[in-house]
Amino acid sequence: MIFDKVLKSRRSIRAFEKKKVPIDMIRKIIDAARLSPSAKNRQPWRFVLMKESEKKKMVAEMRLLDKSRNEGGSTIHQTADVLESAPAVIAVRAEGTSYSDTLSIGGAMYAMCLKATDLGIGSLWACDTDILKSRSQYSDLAGVIALGYPAIYPQDPGRKEITEVSNLVMKKKNAMPVVDPLPDAKLGKCKYFFVSYSHKDSDCVYSDIVEMKKHGFPLWYDKTLLVGDKWDEKALEYLNNKNCTMFLWYISPNSLSSDPVYKEFIAAKRKADRKEMTIVPILIGEKSVSEILRSLRKTKRKEKADAYAAVLGEGNERLYAARSTNPESLDHIQDIIKACKENKIIDISEVYDDYGYEIAEEGAIITKYCGTARKVKLPDNISGFPIIEIGEGAFMGNHTIEKVELPNTLKIIGAGAFRNTALKEVTIPDSVEEIRQACFRDCADLEKVVLPSGLKVLSEALFRGCGKLTEVVVPSGVTEMQEAVFMHCVSIKEIILPDVLAKVTDGGFFGCVSLKKLVIPSTVKGLESWSFDTSPDLEEIKVGNLTFGKK
Repeated sequence: MIFDKVLKSRRSIRAFEKKKVPIDMIRKIIDAARLSPSAKNRQPWRFVLMKESEKKKMVAEMRLLDKSRNEGGSTIHQTADVLESAPAVIAVRAEGTSYSDTLSIGGAMYAMCLKATDLGIGSLWACDTDILKSRSQYSDLAGVIALGYPAIYPQDPGRKEITEVSNLVMKKKNAMPVVDPLPDAKLGKCKYFFVSYSHKDSDCVYSDIVEMKKHGFPLWYDKTLLVGDKWDEKALEYLNNKNCTMFLWYISPNSLSSDPVYKEFIAAKRKADRKEMTIVPILIGEKSVSEILRSLRKTKRKEKADAYAAVLGEGNERLYAARSTNPESLDHIQDIIKACKENKIIDISEVYDDYGYEIAEEGAIITKYCGTARKVKLPDNISGFPIIEIGEGAFMGNHTIEKVELPNTLKIIGAGAFRNTALKEVTIPDSVEEIRQACFRDCADLEKVVLPSGLKVLSEALFRGCGKLTEVVVPSGVTEMQEAVFMHCVSIKEIILPDVLAKVTDGGFFGCVSLKKLVIPSTVKGLESWSFDTSPDLEEIKVGNLTFGKK
């Protein structure tokens, strides 16, 4: 995952699936902490993956101490419940007691949370373990990190603006770019969908609108209406139009308490009763429909709640789609597509179930892979547009895919496109002109790659951490090798670089412990010795006409 996405997607997870976290992922998470900065490089920490018996004993101690000190007013028992249910818990032991050591340990724990998010693992940084300090066996416990696959992904709790926490003046933030709704001229000529929502949920709904537009969905929403006395009436005109065949209804505490949304719902239900419209509810947030309806009844809006319950169900919700509170997740869009197909609402033959995509001037860009196949063959085109690019992070974190066949129309593979996947083999067509940074980083099972003959640059961290990679043929036209391209490729034995190579940035072969032969042309400038100083089996380094080795 690219850094900004990691930063924005990290949440404190307090409910986990009953699924083990692979030990290689736990190792990477602890390694992130190990690499964290510390005061004077003292590294005042030790990270211990707790056994199940150790975790249960710690949790029991927390509950016992909490009960003896509090009468139900503490939240420590909630933390104890989370730790008990977590598939993995890492105890962080402090080996220093100074203030700067405490700060260093905090930074290391945050690094673990970020790396967990990067790997698709949920985390909780818990410090309620302070209650255990009186017990000698926990006297050096700085805190714990709970890990697991999230069962519930909480909403962003909100952050203060930068102007509230610093002396910087923030520039005016542009609103999210949203494609315009269907113009009035088209409303009388084609079928379309009405989007009903509370403006308090605009950020979430607008991101969905952008995504659905990529799939060619004909949408109308109230962006074109001016605020005024007849706002509701005008919206209802568009809803009652005979060509309006679907009611995309965003369910949340905000929308179900909104009077305009209620009017829209009643109009949509009348049409649905006449089989002139399909209602597709989309649930936003963590609360269930039952919880929202109960809250609505408490505000003496029983009539509304009963009307909604007749369509939504109560206790056994009949929803087409539940929108994840994770802003990066758009899986519910596929549920909406499925609803369209099943109800034959509109011809969506141009929508490809397994791919999110967008159309650029020159062709289509794959933005996300949504399928589950082990072997994937991308089509040459989507809706008549040639596939020219695989976007940033499109396959990232997919632990099912093992082999991918790319189309000959492809020109660019984006940053982190296949990062941290189960990919074992890939052949990249010669049409590809650019492969961006970290594209195959942390593909632990990748064994063989055939690069395009016209490639000019091996981008930063391209194969970093590909522990099973044994064979890479570097194209003859490569002129630049950026930082850490083969770092920690522990199985690779031989690398021969082309004669035209002019620039190699630091760390290119660091950690290639199996490397035996490295051929570097004399044209290379700025090669640093630390690029290969952890390769103890290196038998030969050839730089131009000079050969160095164990002889």
